[in-house]
Amino acid sequence: MTFLHTSLSTTALRLSSFNRQGKARQVMTGRRLFTLAAQAYGYKGIEIAKYLHKEASSVTKYAKEDGMRSDVESIFSFLNRK
Repeated sequence: MTFLHTSLSTTALRLSSFNRQGKARQVMTGRRLFTLAAQAYGYKGIEIAKYLHKEASSVTKYAKEDGMRSDVESIFSFLNRK
């Protein structure tokens, strides 16, 4: 989860802020990053939703947004090479 910690520190977010209500841009970006990272580590959408205190459909939306998935996948492939 090094990637997740790095991304959180650059966006100045705490993991606990994902569990709160709200749609601030940084929080939504953090939720998307968290969802994609958790899926890359094998967690199911329902497990992620439970952790974030969100509906499973929200997590599905986070995962399906195209903007970040390719970036996250390329970062993970880079990290796995090391």
